[in-house]
Amino acid sequence: MIRKALIRGWNVPDAVIELEVSSLALMERMVRTGGLVLAMLLATAVSALIPIIDFIAVPLMLIATVIVGISSLNRTKVIKGGAGKCPHCDSPFRIYPRRYTLPFTDVCEHCHRQVSIVDENQSAVPLSFIANIFRYGLL
Repeated sequence: MIRKALIRGWNVPDAVIELEVSSLALMERMVRTGGLVLAMLLATAVSALIPIIDFIAVPLMLIATVIVGISSLNRTKVIKGGAGKCPHCDSPFRIYPRRYTLPFTDVCEHCHRQVSIVDENQSAVPLSFIANIFRYGLL
């Protein structure tokens, strides 16, 4: 499914980008989660063989395995890629495969400026502006 989004820069007009979004079926999510959980359990087993570390690492890794497994199973959509133009330099802008979270930030490969990728229906206030307000305690 192709979904339109906006690329927001700083003090430049927004550009449109098309994201290829894929919905994962339950079986696909279970296979991905199973592989991830298996890898984490293998790492836990290896850490159990190391003296002294095994008292802390094994329980923590088992708890992390459960948390990561549940969060991975709840992930129903992924972004397979996307294409558009950078709002700063008008160069081709690519989005690489990643989990589906809007909004998110990325960096242009050509001008190396940070941009925000947001949903078409989102407000016009850039994320970096809001982040800077909270970062520097302006509120």
